[in-house]
Amino acid sequence: MKKIYGLLIFILGSLMGVSCSDDGYTPSTSSVQVSSAETSIDAAGGKKDIVVTGVGITASAQDSWLNVNVKGNTVTVSADANPSRESRSTLLTVKASNGDSTLVNVSQYGMLFVLKGGNVYLNDDAQTIRVGLKHSLTVRVLSAPKWSDITVDKDSLSITVNDNNLGHWRSGYVKCQTGDVVDSFLVRQFDFNKDLAGEYYFWGYSDISSKATQQAFDAKLVKDNGQVRIELPDLGLSIPAKFDESTLSLHIYGGQYMGPFVDETSSDDPTPVTRYVWTMLWDENDGYYTWSSDYGLVGQFNYDETDNLIYTTVLKDDGAWGDHSATSLIMGYFTSSSVCSESTLVTTGYTYLTSIAYPRLQKIAGSDAKSLKSK
Repeated sequence: MKKIYGLLIFILGSLMGVSCSDDGYTPSTSSVQVSSAETSIDAAGGKKDIVVTGVGITASAQDSWLNVNVKGNTVTVSADANPSRESRSTLLTVKASNGDSTLVNVSQYGMLFVLKGGNVYLNDDAQTIRVGLKHSLTVRVLSAPKWSDITVDKDSLSITVNDNNLGHWRSGYVKCQTGDVVDSFLVRQFDFNKDLAGEYYFWGYSDISSKATQQAFDAKLVKDNGQVRIELPDLGLSIPAKFDESTLSLHIYGGQYMGPFVDETSSDDPTPVTRYVWTMLWDENDGYYTWSSDYGLVGQFNYDETDNLIYTTVLKDDGAWGDHSATSLIMGYFTSSSVCSESTLVTTGYTYLTSIAYPRLQKIAGSDAKSLKSK
């Protein structure tokens, strides 16, 4: 029993000795310390100095884009222009002759290239405009429309164009490069009244079947006080429309008042009666129709250089009508010129003036008018 007790005393004493010796431990400190440093390099490139302590200093970078030069206790780091929008960083290892070392993180900003405003839409007049531009590297113009002159300044990009007298709009892309980044934007020269307004055919088909017959109306595309409409002079009616200049698209919605029209009451009753015509959309596949102004048909204007022809694509359902898809425009009869609703919808006799499946517009170019374009 005394032997066991003595053994415990010995072990405890040994542990206490180790504990006491640990209390006197002092961790070593590297002789290489950073005294002052600038470690962020501009996107355009440049040099930064890092001053360290220690003897026999050498340094190296983890990545090849960072150049390193050592003179005494000053480590100079440098980089060429960063060709990417992304910033980059690397580790710099600084060593002394006694083997001590330290790590320094060095970064470089990504290059800046911001064109304010995006695509550029101009009227047909000769003009020079400046578009705000922010860039940290040299910007080169790789390509541009032949009818434009593009110059890059310190904080802007200048676009010069001559008068557009072609009788149609013209557009093209300006492609620029800075660093490794290539970007482009659209330049369009357009005037609604000069390039788009005028005489058209408003045409389509009697229905969506394979036996449908083609039907066409003389039409005039007009813009007054910002309001666009398709006039149908033979019917004394007009279709209100919306025009999006950025996409050159035409939108016809349901529930738009076209005007009054005198028609026979029915096939059995020739008595003249005044009806009020409103636009309606018809899904001929499912047999549904609507006069809601939330739904519409939309098509885009195109220019065919070969035929010198301006036309719209087929005015198709704009996707807002849920499970239905409008195929046709109905010129529906109502009993009111101010309210288009179920209570004013004509439901007996002649209930509509006409319907046009797959409607579209094609401009009439005077004596050069072509046959109706089936696109």
